[in-house]
Amino acid sequence: MKLPLRARITAWYFAGFGCRFCIICLDQRCGLSAQHRNDREYASRANLKSVQRILVRVAPKEWRK
Repeated sequence: MKLPLRARITAWYFAGFGCRFCIICLDQRCGLSAQHRNDREYASRANLKSVQRILVRVAPKEWRK
């Protein structure tokens, strides 16, 4: 049984739209994961540097050896 032309075009449209939607979602997911990972690394480094500066100012000299 052959579907009418309008139904076949609609099915192809939704299949194409679904594929493009999945590809875009995966691309966004991967891109955002990498961006969040970089943001966390930057924040961790900034926190480490600030803690190091505080320890240098506050720590007794015998701890700095």
